[in-house]
Amino acid sequence: MRPVDLPSPQSSSGGRGGLSAGLSRPSVSGRAVVLGLALIPVNVIWVEHTECVTEAAMATMASLFFTAVFTLLATVLANALLRRLRPAWALSAGELLTAYAMVCAATAVAGHDQVEVLVATIAHPYWFATPENQFAALLHPYLDRTLILRDHDLLSAFWSGHASLFGDRLLAAALPALLGWTGFAVGLYGAMLCLNLLFRPRWSQAERLGYPLIQLPLQIADAPGELFRGRLFWTGFGLAGAIDLWNGVSTLCPALPRLPVTAYDLAPQLSSPVGRALGYMPVSAYPWIIGLGYLLPVEYLLSCAVFFWIWKAELVYGALFARGGRFPYVAEQSTGAYLGIALFATWNARHHLAAVLRRQAETGAPRWALPGLATCVAVCLAYGHRLGMSWGVAGGFFVLYFGVSLAVARARAEMGVPTHDLLGAGPDRAFVAWCGSAALGPHNLAAFATLMWFNRAQRSHPMPQQIEGLELAARHGASPNRAAAALMLACLAGFVTAFVTMLWLGCRHGFATVTTDASYFGSDAWLYMAARLSTPQRSDPGVAAAMAVGAGVTLLLLRLRTLFVWWPLHPIGYAVTSYFFGAILWVPLLV
Repeated sequence: MRPVDLPSPQSSSGGRGGLSAGLSRPSVSGRAVVLGLALIPVNVIWVEHTECVTEAAMATMASLFFTAVFTLLATVLANALLRRLRPAWALSAGELLTAYAMVCAATAVAGHDQVEVLVATIAHPYWFATPENQFAALLHPYLDRTLILRDHDLLSAFWSGHASLFGDRLLAAALPALLGWTGFAVGLYGAMLCLNLLFRPRWSQAERLGYPLIQLPLQIADAPGELFRGRLFWTGFGLAGAIDLWNGVSTLCPALPRLPVTAYDLAPQLSSPVGRALGYMPVSAYPWIIGLGYLLPVEYLLSCAVFFWIWKAELVYGALFARGGRFPYVAEQSTGAYLGIALFATWNARHHLAAVLRRQAETGAPRWALPGLATCVAVCLAYGHRLGMSWGVAGGFFVLYFGVSLAVARARAEMGVPTHDLLGAGPDRAFVAWCGSAALGPHNLAAFATLMWFNRAQRSHPMPQQIEGLELAARHGASPNRAAAALMLACLAGFVTAFVTMLWLGCRHGFATVTTDASYFGSDAWLYMAARLSTPQRSDPGVAAAMAVGAGVTLLLLRLRTLFVWWPLHPIGYAVTSYFFGAILWVPLLV
């Protein structure tokens, strides 16, 4: 599959897939938005059922959501049939991509590190309070009761199952929490969208970032005939499909041997001290990662392999020579690396941002983006303070969070990273390590626990989905205002749909009885808070040092890239490969 030759943002919005019926219609049209809203519930239910009930697939742990791609493919095929029957009703390529971008944004909001975790988190502290864990004494006095689920019947249904959410007034009991969190979602996702609107013109026009992951939906929507007539496309499709089909059948018929493409851990075979120090050593040959790698810059592919082994060298050194502590502070180094990327991106855009401040029209950013960002951040700060954070802690918390978010969006726009973990490296952990839990006090810790749902990990982060959606719209001539409105509507629709869907699935299946991540999603935050209150954690100077090292290494590598054209390593590989899913990538990307 080759990158498609796209119309410029100033050209017609119809694209090659629109034909004459769609050339005069804006890509962010009313019917495109309606189609996107109609497809969102299907994708949300699909994702949350497979991730939380059956655990058959983890669609939102990867950057490119296969559910959204399949939905786009189905709509393109349906649109081709519609064009034959009623040409005037057919959608243009831009309209199809608008619906796709909305589905991606909503699916990210619903995903593995967003609303799935939120509902389980707010349903946990009252239902699982026992004399042994002392939740009633340690946690309950510091919780905002309007944002936590406390109704006994609702909690019983959610965790035990075999109940109807839409009967016995269970949904009514959840409405106060749903409305309260929807207000926070406006601030959180609105701030991400405003940041994207501020930075995308600089990244797309001045720095000409490639947005590798939008190549697949562009090819499907803009040139489906060319794609489906290609022999190489069907060869790749056939090979990958045959492997998946064979392994699926072998699951049902154990006598058939599985084809070894999934991650195989070499660690159990390594019994020496050095081997044990290496930790998780995955070797895999996922066809989808190998195929996706062809769209990604070569420097990123090489960097993933090189930095995977650099991380392993750090672990070996720490195990053999470091005395005490948590060296090499992998999570903190990675967080520092992401913050270094954000600092570099902000510094490079300083003249552009200054022009935005002066409200110059040629910046390409809507004039309301900066006031909108200030308003949305103020909403986030107000919620943080309401939940118990001091104003200073709330400010630092969201500066760190949005800094990492900006870096994740940059990594996707520049390198198309297939995954971004940062599991357990949120700003809450950083503050506890910097200050000590006793200095922060129970109110700040309660706010950290209540808000852990969106910073526990960053795999299904909505911000990179938003910026890719804005780029898709811009390449089909849509105004940023219309695109932003559609994406914000999608985020809110996805949030509400996902919240209700999680409640419905819990009442139907009982999340305390399933063997998936949903059974313990909610426990992480509260067990961590209870542990910090009962056994206060001291400050750890190594955490700040590791974050500084991560940021310093990243800035050095970025500087080397500006000085030497031939420099082969990119710090995004350093940031990504430190975690479980990043480690899985190194062999397929090297291939």
